[in-house]
Order: sequence, then structure tokens, then C-alpha cells
Amino acid sequence: MFWETKKDNEIQDVVLSAVSKNVNFRDNVLLGVPGTHLDEKVFPLNDTVGDNPFLTAFVANPNHIGMHTNGESEIFFAGTHGLENDVIRICAEEIMRAEKDSYDGYISSGGTEANIQGVWQLRNFYIEKFGASVDDIAILHSNDTHYSVYKAANLLNINEYSIPVENESRAVFPKDLRLTIEKAVDDGIKYFIVFLNMGTTMFGSVDDIELFVKELKAFDIKFNIHIDGAFGGFIYPFTNLNNKLCFKNPFVSSITMDAHKMLQAPYGTGIFLSKREFSEFTHTKKASYVKGQDSTLCGSRSGANAISVWMILSSYGSEGGKEFCRELLERTNILCDGLKSRGVNFYRNKFMNIVTIPSTELTVELARKYHLVLDTETNPKWFKIVVMDHVKLDAINLFLAEL
Repeated sequence: MFWETKKDNEIQDVVLSAVSKNVNFRDNVLLGVPGTHLDEKVFPLNDTVGDNPFLTAFVANPNHIGMHTNGESEIFFAGTHGLENDVIRICAEEIMRAEKDSYDGYISSGGTEANIQGVWQLRNFYIEKFGASVDDIAILHSNDTHYSVYKAANLLNINEYSIPVENESRAVFPKDLRLTIEKAVDDGIKYFIVFLNMGTTMFGSVDDIELFVKELKAFDIKFNIHIDGAFGGFIYPFTNLNNKLCFKNPFVSSITMDAHKMLQAPYGTGIFLSKREFSEFTHTKKASYVKGQDSTLCGSRSGANAISVWMILSSYGSEGGKEFCRELLERTNILCDGLKSRGVNFYRNKFMNIVTIPSTELTVELARKYHLVLDTETNPKWFKIVVMDHVKLDAINLFLAEL
């Protein structure tokens, strides 16, 4: 896992150069492009933009429609498309261990869209490659999986099967997994889209990919795996160098990451990564007016958000990213040590910065005072703390003292 750290002036030069290679709405005669720069009556150009690379990109308003890793794309914004492709390269090759040129991907609107994209392409893969019907296909996931899995099942008209998790470990037991697969097979399911978590939303728990592969291989069924790393994607591979939820596993077809969480990019900045042999199954040839057509769920997207991710990754470099994650883990360890010394029970994956406390351990009033996340607004069973960059030791110690 390595990519270089760039200095501020290098980042500025690269971004401004990329923007300059895009079409300029002010200086070119463009009669057919259905887009323009930000409205200058509402967003007047002034000295605050200056040479700020992100603001310059934001005002220039490049459209990153389509997926730029898999062939031709719109020539109007080719300059900044290149920066997005570099983001996908870093995420796929350096972080998620894909082979060079073996993947596609794009900056999505968030983790939900990326998760739906992953399920969508596998559903189409089973239909087009094996002649499956939607009734033959199902999503297999744990109870702790993000609610986007239910959106995907509903939108794509396929079934989903949820596996119970053990209350304290948040782990799927082999027997429960086996029984759930058997139930689905008895219901006529022949193709599984396995939805695994690299850091669940409420607990930060991580699914055991080897267990799922072992149990599924015992059945005469086809399966492929989509990994939801919307939270864990930018911390778990940095803190657990033995991460197995990656493209090295032959059954993993796609991975979701989320730059607007751990990476602190603007909201609306998810990341979808896919092995190349699967991304063709969402290719929309009907988008004939788009050069290279379109393989994405959302279509038009903000190029500025993609540029923000490139800037962050380049500013930190891989070593800076590792150090940032180590610092968060150290603060999380201090929080957990404080809870242990007070006899407070909690759940935490040791590679993650999420700590979840049973509601029996503290009052709802205290949880609300410190803005802990409740698993449900009515009769909560769990309260969640996420040690992000803004959660300093002073805040942790204040909470522990009051607890």
C-alpha cells in the first residue's frame, strides 16, 4: 500500500492544469453541451476563488458522467476525468489490492448508490450469463447490514435473506449461516449476491469472508461477493494489514468505499470499485449521446467531488493516511480503556474507531447530551460513539468523567 505525498503547490498545479484541459464555457463556442459553469449572478467570481484548486473546480463545474476507467468518455472534461481515474487506481490497486488494469469504478453520490450499483451489476450478470430470472437470485446478508441492502432488493425486485448475529460478538455463527442458505435454496434460489460488511454502520463489525465462502461452496450454487466498506474502507485496510475483504479474493466482484466519512471529503462522495468483467453488465448503450455511453447508476456527477478526493489522498499520501488512522485508533483505545476501568460493557472491533455501548450501561439523557447515535429512537438497545478527527481527548475524558 503506497502512493506518494504531494506538496500543496504540486496539488494546486496538477488540479489547475487538469481544469484548464477541460472545455471552458466562457471562452469556447459551445452550442450543444447541456451544462455550464456555476451561475455567476448567484455565485459571483471573486478573489476568494483565486488559485484555490477545489473552488476553481467547483466553479468550473465539470460533469463526470459515465465511468472513465473502461474506455472512452466525454472529451469536454477529459482533464479532470484523469484525476478521478487516479483516485480509482489508488483505491482499487493500493488499498483493495486489485491487479493492475483489472478493475473499473467511479465516484458515486455515496455508499448507498455504490451498494445498489454492486447488486445491480451482479443481478444483471446472473440474468445475462446464466439465463437466471429475478426469482432465482437473492441477496444474502447479516442482520447488521446497512439499510441500503433493502433498497437494492426492492429496486431490483430480488429477494433478500438476513442472517442473525450473536448479540455480544456481532458475528454470524456457521449454523445460522448454513440454515439461512438452506432456506433460500429450498425457496428456489440458485444465485447469491453475498453482501459483506467491512465495518457495519452501528457496530463497526467486520464479516468473516472465509466463513461465508466455505459455507457457500458446500452448496451447488453460484455466488459472488459485494463488500460494503462505506465506513471501514478508509480505516480497516490501514489498521489491519491482513485484511481479507479485498480483490485478492476471487469471489469478490465489487467494493463500496465512502470518502465523505473517514476521508473527510464533501458529502455526496462515495466510491464504487468493480472487477472489470462485471462492470459491463450495467453498460447502458441507450445513452448513445454520451461518448463511451454510461455504466453508472446516477449518470451526471460532480467532478469537483472527485477532485476533492484526489487532493486529500495526494496531500496525505499512504504514510499520512496510515498515521491518521493510527491516531484515531489510539484515541479509541483510550476511550475503551476508560470504559473498562469503569466496568462498562461495550462492543468494538479492535481495528475500528467505533465503540457501541448497551443502553443498560448509561442513560438516554447522557447519550443525547454527548450526541451518541441511538440504534433506534424508541426503546434503544445500543448507543454508538465514533472517534472521528474532531473527537479529541478532552471530549473523551469529559464524557468518561461524567459517566
